Amino acid sequence: MNKGLNIFIIDDDLDDQVLMQQAFESTGSPVQVRFATRSDEALQWLGRCADVEKPDIIVSDYNMPMMNGEEFLKRLQADERYRDTPKVIVSTAASPSIIEACVSHGASKYLIKPSDFEELIKLAREIIALSDR
Repeated sequence: MNKGLNIFIIDDDLDDQVLMQQAFESTGSPVQVRFATRSDEALQWLGRCADVEKPDIIVSDYNMPMMNGEEFLKRLQADERYRDTPKVIVSTAASPSIIEACVSHGASKYLIKPSDFEELIKLAREIIALSDR
């Protein structure tokens, strides 16, 4: 039985985690969402998770404690299991140099966090579309 798309969200803001989960669930696509609040914890979990738990899509905020989204992507590149996994940075940081750096380190997309929930649902649909499932 297909339990849906496995989405791993890394965001230190618990309110943003809830909003992202609600947005993904509001798309009508079957999803399972897992969270981490820090990039280093996310890397640890990703490094030890079983293949059946491996996320189909990884979504991370850029502005994170300990390690920003660019550094997270750099470190994740070292794990071959995630080479083909879509990785999306979602942030309020819109600097072209930040966006370029994240894309050069493996981000499939860099999306600006909207302030409107309907726009967040559209963003969630755009992220889901990156999956080849």
